[in-house]
Amino acid sequence: MPLVTAQELIDAGVHYGHQASRWNPKMKPYIHGKRHKIHVINLEETIRGLYRATHFLRHLAATGAQIMFLGTKKQIRPVVEAEARRCSMPPVTERWIGGTLTNFATVRERLARLLELEQLEATGAIEKYKKKDQSTMRREMKRIRRNLEGVRDLHGLPGALVVVDPRREDNAMREAKRMNVPVVCVLDTDCDPSLADIVIPANDDAMSSVQLVLSKLADAILEGRQQCDEGTLRDAQRTAAEDVRNRQAPGRRSEGRDGGPGGGSAAVGQRRPTLTTGGGATPARCRSVRTAPRPKRRPPSPRRRARPRRSSGARARRGGGRRRAPSPFLAAARPCAGGRSCRARRSGSPSRTGPDMTEIDAKTVMRLREMTGAPMMDCKAALKETAGDVDKAKDVLRKKGKQVADKAAGREVKEGLVYSYTHHNGKVGVLVEVVCETDFVARNEDFKAFCRGVALTITAYSPAYLNRETVPAADLEKERTIVLEMTAESMKGKPAQVIEKAVEGRMDKFFAEKCLMEKQYVPDDSKTVEQVRTELVGKIGENIQVRRFVRMELGG
Repeated sequence: MPLVTAQELIDAGVHYGHQASRWNPKMKPYIHGKRHKIHVINLEETIRGLYRATHFLRHLAATGAQIMFLGTKKQIRPVVEAEARRCSMPPVTERWIGGTLTNFATVRERLARLLELEQLEATGAIEKYKKKDQSTMRREMKRIRRNLEGVRDLHGLPGALVVVDPRREDNAMREAKRMNVPVVCVLDTDCDPSLADIVIPANDDAMSSVQLVLSKLADAILEGRQQCDEGTLRDAQRTAAEDVRNRQAPGRRSEGRDGGPGGGSAAVGQRRPTLTTGGGATPARCRSVRTAPRPKRRPPSPRRRARPRRSSGARARRGGGRRRAPSPFLAAARPCAGGRSCRARRSGSPSRTGPDMTEIDAKTVMRLREMTGAPMMDCKAALKETAGDVDKAKDVLRKKGKQVADKAAGREVKEGLVYSYTHHNGKVGVLVEVVCETDFVARNEDFKAFCRGVALTITAYSPAYLNRETVPAADLEKERTIVLEMTAESMKGKPAQVIEKAVEGRMDKFFAEKCLMEKQYVPDDSKTVEQVRTELVGKIGENIQVRRFVRMELGG
């Protein structure tokens, strides 16, 4: 089952590169050709890079590590922040603050200062200061929020960095290299791929292209986080804090990258859990993962005096040598799928990004996604499971959404919206309170659309209760007594079991007429409000509840 198809990439404009005059020659392996003086990106390399990146990030997220998203271009800031927040990872979208990785202890001090200022603002203690001091404090608080809001919840150095356009984020790339943090790059034809550990060649200027690529990475991280229990997450946070202390301690030395004495840049690689591919043993580094090319060395000139070579530890202390030490996490960045070896891939044999690439038509997947609103990966998996049957795939997705909704039902909901709706005649108005877990989801367009659909349903049907649990016991007992008498009179001589079953059926009809959650959802009358809520919870992954509502009618 493919992670993404070439047609999806083309529709998103992933294949558009820069002008041929602006290209970086190191991007030649990722370029398909040139048309109208504009380079066209090889989408096979894009799919291959996406497969490696998603596999690596999924396993890394399963260890409890945090993954930082970085993209400061104006047009892609909303996309980077939205996808990072969706998978609960820290985003940096304003600008990269120098020393965020190499001097993380100072960054934590600034965040502590931000917390102090916010407490002064919240408690009103800031009013004790002079007007000028208050203004200075608020400006400082605003500045720190703008620059460091994304890394507020960062417990230590991130497990990996997802960078959009490494040419623009050159300082971040160099800091990650120095601190041995793996880097997954979304880059265009004008960038240098040698600084990245995993390369995803794609159009890094178009919002649709970046949205498609980052959504796949975020989906992989969410899948990995589902495998991570709370204990693993606490251990990862504790390890990250120890790594920061060990690196920032003055005069402290640790083992270098090659095992000898050197700078503390390999501490994280030694402490973090090693990723495996399922067999328990750590596989060898796959040669198909692109790293910085090794420069060719010229033979020494006989006239030039021979100088002793520096040791690996000396090179590490002076900021690294010419060669880049491979990241310890990339051993499992891309397993050879389907038993295919990297040697066969290099020999020119046809490549595949996963099993059964062409079994499911892309149009069928898109149609199922439009019908259900489920993620692309879930739609493909459902079609694969049902052998391409769309109706059965819809049932599979509905069951999966129900499982996610049941799992999220016990979580606390503190955010949401109080949605108001006034009918076009001005005589009917509705207020409905819909709650969720985070403020980010409350601003989601799908969440707002659901609130509007619930308000329309209340306007159309005028339900008396929210759900079965909110029906008063006195009203419920009264209705059951009436239904029992009517059923017993109309079904004289029938067995008691048949009469009881008929009573339950009529009570279900009563609930369907009186309860909001069992009403037909007005925007899609083939589903009830509860079914739409369940599907939305399965899609977003957060607990969403309709808490209460009020319907007002003029003269009613």
